[in-house]
Amino acid sequence: MKYALTFLLVLLLASTAQSVTLVSDLINKMRLRANETDSITSNFTNPNAVTFLDDAQSRIVTLGGLMERSYDTSYQRADSLGLVLPSYFRRVKDVKIFVGRQWEAINYNPGFQSPKDGYWFDIDWKNQDTAWFLVRGQIMQNTRIRISYFGVAKEISARTDTCRVRSDLIPFIIEEAYSYYLESLRMFGAAAQIQQRVRMDMGIKIEQEVKQ
Repeated sequence: MKYALTFLLVLLLASTAQSVTLVSDLINKMRLRANETDSITSNFTNPNAVTFLDDAQSRIVTLGGLMERSYDTSYQRADSLGLVLPSYFRRVKDVKIFVGRQWEAINYNPGFQSPKDGYWFDIDWKNQDTAWFLVRGQIMQNTRIRISYFGVAKEISARTDTCRVRSDLIPFIIEEAYSYYLESLRMFGAAAQIQQRVRMDMGIKIEQEVKQ
């Protein structure tokens, strides 16, 4: 019963951090914003809308401070060579290992320069898009490890039909996507005004933005 309550609490906390929105709902909201609800006579197709929304999601989530996510894995001895983290990983928050029926912290030890007892991890960036997780210590095979991190949102594309971004950021994504649509019509002035309003509403001060 105790574990069931703990699991339920984790689910409730996760639901407050992010929500699940159908991409089709995002497209409909963008069409309402653009006053182009008929996709047949519209100036942009649904695939166009997905492109605008995906770019907007990437920008807004970055401006909003990234999304808190977690990644669970079971340790294998081959993992001492490194474990590739999800492509949307940006920076680590903390790492825990499940031993003795409880979670214990794994401490950060860059480059493993200081030999110490216990459990230690490092993040090795192979390139700007690929991060590897490395761990050291006396770890048994199949031991659970949880990596909590901050990252960008998963790409919206034909391969997924949901957007997992905090619900309070969705209106900003719609506005930002709409501004990209205006840019596609070469209405750069109107697009810039919307983008600046979005950033002001998000509490981000813009001193100057120069468009190439």
